[in-house]
Amino acid sequence: MPFPSVDTISINGVPAPGQWILQATQKVFGWQVQQGYALSGATVAPKGDELVVAPFLVKLWRPQDFDSFRLFRSRFLKKAVFSVGGQASYALGIVHPELAELGVTSVVVAKAPVMTNNGKGLWSGTCEFLQYRKPAPAPAKPNAAIPGHAVPKPVAKTEQQRILEERRQTLHNLRPDDG
Repeated sequence: MPFPSVDTISINGVPAPGQWILQATQKVFGWQVQQGYALSGATVAPKGDELVVAPFLVKLWRPQDFDSFRLFRSRFLKKAVFSVGGQASYALGIVHPELAELGVTSVVVAKAPVMTNNGKGLWSGTCEFLQYRKPAPAPAKPNAAIPGHAVPKPVAKTEQQRILEERRQTLHNLRPDDG
């Protein structure tokens, strides 16, 4: 689904009813600042990245969407799935292009929405997902820096541009007492 027409998600392959608008979300990279003893400055070392928190504003207008949402909520928007042998918890597969760009393909439900009616037929609530991923080793500590390059000065391309640049420099170098 192309941006910005994306206004829904699917969980485990099932499209969510209504409109699901992704709210302010960001991927926070884990860095540990290591101050040097009796030194000015510091270095950084990678540590585990934070999990992405993905809140969605859910909007429903039609009664059939609300009925579909009730079924969707009872099926997916809960903490655990019960099995015959006891309680088991499973992460849910989620499809949303912006979350996929952040590497989020599996989530658990952090907060399930309570839908409220605005009195004019719009039901809305906030649903919050927390990224699920298996732990992975953090990358190695950087041992070198890629130097930044100075911005090159413009070079005159024609003789006329060269003369204009010389005159600008001469005017710039003039002091008020030079007359």
